[in-house]
Amino acid sequence: MTSYFSRVILKLLSGEVIDNVTSKSLMDWLNTEDNWFDVKDYLERIDRQPLYTSDKAGVYLGFLDINSRDHQKAISQRFEQFSIKLYPLILWLRLARSCMNLSRPLQANDVIKQGDLLTSIEDSKQLEIQLEEIISKLGRTSKEPKKQVTSLLDYLQSEGFLHPMGSTGSMFKATAKWSMLYDQLEYINKYQVIVIDEDVQGGLDLNSDTHNLATFNE
Repeated sequence: MTSYFSRVILKLLSGEVIDNVTSKSLMDWLNTEDNWFDVKDYLERIDRQPLYTSDKAGVYLGFLDINSRDHQKAISQRFEQFSIKLYPLILWLRLARSCMNLSRPLQANDVIKQGDLLTSIEDSKQLEIQLEEIISKLGRTSKEPKKQVTSLLDYLQSEGFLHPMGSTGSMFKATAKWSMLYDQLEYINKYQVIVIDEDVQGGLDLNSDTHNLATFNE
């Protein structure tokens, strides 16, 4: 128990999202009521709290009191930093929906196959242009679609949005970091923490009925 407790606390404090994709044993442990309250009690001593994403797919760290002036300032600063990475992520979500024929945004546990992405992109000039735009926004220099897809998936894995399946490096699962992203976008939209560009806002449906007061921890 002590080992699980320590690992959960350290992951949350480091800004990671705990979910069934990346750390199933920790998520199972955390989903036990007594363990949840042990973690919650510990974090409250440093004015933090564990938060479930709205879809319950993941757990991450937030401030206990988001109305504190210092915390609001910290949240705004983190969202400003976050906005720099936002547009390429929205472009990727659009690309993924088209390639995977999804009627909804990408969700935790969705499987992404590199080969299927590449096939869809090579069959569509429009998707190829979308991929090139993402690569450009990320500051990458790859020119061939195959290398661009590999570069993009590597980036998403390094940012914690994808988790590899097996050892081939060609299949991934979407993590609950996407769930956290959607919650954060709703938070931005509701409280106008920062101004979101119309192109970015149009990339996702931010009008869901549920809303988790999800905040970045400093």
